[in-house]
Amino acid sequence: MDSNKYISSGYDDFEALINYNCYYVDKTKFIEEFINSRDAATLITRPRRFGKSLTMSLLNNFFSIDYNNLDHPTIKAQNLFKDTYISTQKELCSKHMGQYPVIFISFGGVEGKNFHEAKKRLFNVLGNLAVDYKDIIKTLRNYFNSLEDHSTNTKFTQEQISILRKFSKEDLNFLLGFSNSKYRSLIDESDEKSIKLICQEYSKI
Repeated sequence: MDSNKYISSGYDDFEALINYNCYYVDKTKFIEEFINSRDAATLITRPRRFGKSLTMSLLNNFFSIDYNNLDHPTIKAQNLFKDTYISTQKELCSKHMGQYPVIFISFGGVEGKNFHEAKKRLFNVLGNLAVDYKDIIKTLRNYFNSLEDHSTNTKFTQEQISILRKFSKEDLNFLLGFSNSKYRSLIDESDEKSIKLICQEYSKI
């Protein structure tokens, strides 16, 4: 038993659990089973407090590209999973770890006294997705500025440029607008396609 680790409860964030050096019962074999199932969709049904959110966080941390480190998008996942079962599956990790644009949404805080309040909180959650990727927004700003002053090749690597070329100024404006709290407070029925739009934006990265 590692005396340097902590016994904890209440965590539903895999990254926090690992970073705070807490004990974790290794369930990463589920990732292998999830990949090998080849299902078009997966429904996980369990009672409350049975670890659904932690499992979703586990998948998110394994599959997600690290948008804040596009030069080394798998390093974060490698560090988080280095002492787990899934890290021993080298071929699987090389194909899937840190390779996908994942959108992770929790509806845990979406509540209200009426439908309008709950809907408002929902769109705040969606807006926070853009805030989570503030570094890519900053990078996009710098990229479009560099196009104007012809300094792109000196400020970005060819790998970065190949990714950033997928975006237009309209994409940047969308991410900027959706991350703005004033904008989110005004969201109404006209924004029913917000989730689809977010998916389109992040799939470019």
